[in-house]
Amino acid sequence: MMERAARWRRGFVASSLAASALGWSGCEPLDLELFPVAPADASAPPLIEVPDASPGSAVADAGSAGVLDAGGKDGDAGDGGSSLPQPPSPCVLGARACEACVRADACPAGQVCHPLTGDCVPPCASSTPQCPGALLCSSLDVCVECERDDQCTRDDDETRCALGGECVECLTNADCTDDPLERPVCLPDGECGCASNADCSGGAICEIDERHCEIED
Repeated sequence: MMERAARWRRGFVASSLAASALGWSGCEPLDLELFPVAPADASAPPLIEVPDASPGSAVADAGSAGVLDAGGKDGDAGDGGSSLPQPPSPCVLGARACEACVRADACPAGQVCHPLTGDCVPPCASSTPQCPGALLCSSLDVCVECERDDQCTRDDDETRCALGGECVECLTNADCTDDPLERPVCLPDGECGCASNADCSGGAICEIDERHCEIED
């Protein structure tokens, strides 16, 4: 009887161990490749062919011929092709009025286009006196009335030095203080006055020919 009980216990234990082994094997993860690895040769980066720039090669010949010029101009590698076109003499760079004067050949003999404004002025002479009359030789090598306001002393009404080197009454509206109601605006020629009714105030109208404001009776 005792031997039968012992055999029964041994069989029960063996069955329990087998069942546990099956349970453990069912919980183990499956060894599946979710992201297949590419073959080693397929993952290598493609080779880049570098042009042969050795002496005598096609690349070297093209460079010496100016074809591969970074500046955009053949053989002009010193400044990279970035140099700006030079204005015609005697104009300064960007002075369009002067360039238009030169293109039109607007000045008579003995005068040149002012480098900034394009007005016709005498050039400075290489001998003394450099300029006629009371004119002075400016830093732009043309004869002008002034380069600074303090040089405008001949006329009490013209005390401002304009860009073209002439003494004028005004450069801005703030200079028109002598007759602010009649001549309130600085006109393009450097004189105070008006050019339209909009320049006048207090119901005044602009007398276009006389260039001043006047209140009608």
